[in-house]
Amino acid sequence: MSSLRGAVQKELDLPDQKYGDHKEGLAKVAFLRGRLYAMMFQYSKAIEQYERALQLFTSGDRQSLVNYYMGMAHEIWGKKELAIECYEAVKSLRGLDDDMGMDSAKRIETLKAKKSGCFIATAAYGTTDCTDVRTLQTFRDDVLLKSKLGTRFVQVYYLVSPTLASTISASSTLRYLIRSLLLRPAGMCCRLFLGHRFNASGCVNRNETNIFTI
Repeated sequence: MSSLRGAVQKELDLPDQKYGDHKEGLAKVAFLRGRLYAMMFQYSKAIEQYERALQLFTSGDRQSLVNYYMGMAHEIWGKKELAIECYEAVKSLRGLDDDMGMDSAKRIETLKAKKSGCFIATAAYGTTDCTDVRTLQTFRDDVLLKSKLGTRFVQVYYLVSPTLASTISASSTLRYLIRSLLLRPAGMCCRLFLGHRFNASGCVNRNETNIFTI
């Protein structure tokens, strides 16, 4: 994997040889660099390249594409206001009749709402008032968010889960499969881990002390 990244990086380090002084070509290279750095979880370098691409691109469609991916990068790294700013730019450039514009509008609403529930679990069960949903929320708050890796996982989850939840909620078959094959086993495992935090009715005992550390 490191050799592949090195090879890609070597190619991206030669924009002048590939594109000369062509502004559009240099913008494409900056955008591709941004995507590469984002996939490598190098946030500051990704944003730097995305901003360079924005300066070089003259097409509104290209600028909206860069803003969309830069917004997702900001969202993953918890930069809510910056993410909203990027998505607003996409919505303005694309409009609500465009898929990317509509998706950006949905992401803006999700970010502004500061939803703290589990999107997929809530979509599958149709409510937040059930044991599995409460279990997953507790596991998120008391375990995942206590570690850097867990926090990163939660950020990525909240980036992709609204779209998945929308698809799941529209299909009774998907809701059943997600409940049976994913959420119930996951909820059971989490309750075994956090068993001392739940009473007989499946409610969370918030006064209990967590005996597990990450």
